[in-house]
Amino acid sequence: MKKPKAIIFDLDWTLCELWDSANPYNHDGEELEIESMTHIYKHLHYLGWDIRVIMTWRKKKDFWEVTREWLMNNNFLYDRLIMQEGSTAEKNHIFKSKELRKLQKQYEIIAMFDDNPDLIPVCKELWIPLLHVNI
Repeated sequence: MKKPKAIIFDLDWTLCELWDSANPYNHDGEELEIESMTHIYKHLHYLGWDIRVIMTWRKKKDFWEVTREWLMNNNFLYDRLIMQEGSTAEKNHIFKSKELRKLQKQYEIIAMFDDNPDLIPVCKELWIPLLHVNI
């Protein structure tokens, strides 16, 4: 059986940026869209890429609602939103590596967009094309 195709996007510093004075661990919904990434994300919808996954290191218990609200208010349609569960403090690339392995069982991952350079070797190992965003 053929797996559905998916494209994965990071949130902070990939789809949105924080105010200069913002605490990156205190998401208040005031993040700004990164215009060039917004165009890429939304054009993929029009091209028929319907499965979009947003994977963020934000902790689900603290930021689930504000994150969903920000995505909705900025018209980011998505199929799955993956956030860090519980109170573990895994490093970003460790958390995402585990999640990518799970996603590969369900989807053919076409590409990933992320700003974390530690994901470069992870994506190479998993054969996932990565657009390393350096905003």
